[in-house]
Amino acid sequence: MKEYPYLPNVPDKIKRMMLDEIGVNSIEQLYSDIPADILLRRNLNLPESKSESEVYRETVRILRKNRALDYSKIFVGAGVWPHLIPSIVGVLLSRGEFLTAYTP
Repeated sequence: MKEYPYLPNVPDKIKRMMLDEIGVNSIEQLYSDIPADILLRRNLNLPESKSESEVYRETVRILRKNRALDYSKIFVGAGVWPHLIPSIVGVLLSRGEFLTAYTP
């Protein structure tokens, strides 16, 4: 079987292959040992999804309401500053074809 990195939004065909590989018929079957009275049977009240940059901007907007290190002179951290590393970087770093003995 071809290996796929786990992503929660994979196509149904890949989900089916994963379920077949572990020998279950549905994702719900994975939760069959959990007592029914403690399972959540309603949808979560979550906001619409946002891109990584939208979430970052919203987080910064909320955090700016606080007195933060961004607005104070501080020398703790020795050169560490706020920055964004896109989530795709972690995915790329986990792929063997991008690694060599010289570029870990």
